[in-house]
Amino acid sequence: LTLCSCDIVKIIGRPGREPAESGEKERQAMNVEQTMEMLDGQEAEKLLEALYGRAQVQEQKERYREVLKGYRDKFGDGEVKLFTSPGRTEISGNHTDHNHGKVLAGSINLDCVGAAAANHSAKVRIVSVTFVQEFTVDFNNLAPSPRNAGK
Repeated sequence: LTLCSCDIVKIIGRPGREPAESGEKERQAMNVEQTMEMLDGQEAEKLLEALYGRAQVQEQKERYREVLKGYRDKFGDGEVKLFTSPGRTEISGNHTDHNHGKVLAGSINLDCVGAAAANHSAKVRIVSVTFVQEFTVDFNNLAPSPRNAGK
């Protein structure tokens, strides 16, 4: 899997459910250029309006295009999918949920968007535009890193 941007969750369909299970139609794989063209279609327009509101549709289209361009520049024009992860803020109890505690969280009107594609390996390559960094997670080597211990 290769990612571009930051946190991701499925944008089309519901997380953890295959299209056949959720009544959604199977989507044909598209490359970067085809995906950019799809952003000008009615289906994308309706989805972006539902996610961001009518006034934000054009701005969001450009935002997604920039993510796709960044992906293409880094990884080429292969098959790609777009993702978004909604933002949240923790009003109280920050990080206590990791220890079975309670958190009072609220949603915010920000999200992270990304593009991803299979790379047929056990490695996830991540490029963060926001944090200006790149790193790779190797699922064949998940042992804690001594370099990062205690941080």
